[in-house]
Amino acid sequence: MLRKAVFEEVGGLNAHDLPVSYNDVDLCLKIQAAGYRNIWIPFAHLYHHEALSRGFDFESEKIARANREVDYMRRKWGEGFANDPYYNPNLSLENAAFSLAFPFSTGEAVAGEGFWELLIPSHHKQECNSASRWST
Repeated sequence: MLRKAVFEEVGGLNAHDLPVSYNDVDLCLKIQAAGYRNIWIPFAHLYHHEALSRGFDFESEKIARANREVDYMRRKWGEGFANDPYYNPNLSLENAAFSLAFPFSTGEAVAGEGFWELLIPSHHKQECNSASRWST
């Protein structure tokens, strides 16, 4: 849920640069950049049927549009994706399958300075980085 005043304050959905994809992600990032919080609520049940009404991006025109939208998000938010504090640093950024990253991260290279110190005591980070813990 989003207050109308906040929606309007951040400029709403960007239908010009993001006519099909990522306009929801862009909105959430703008809300966060304006100093508000995006809060996940585990009790909400939402359904998103990707491409149900518009079809998949298999034609050259749709592929070109999809590529423009990805390029726009990279230009606008750039490092924000590589430093997403909500994305587990032990998951790979190499693909969309949420596979494990290797080597495992303690988070410093992904999250902003000081972020992980608030969440993970230093002795736990050393345990996670210990090669002997993962060796067989």
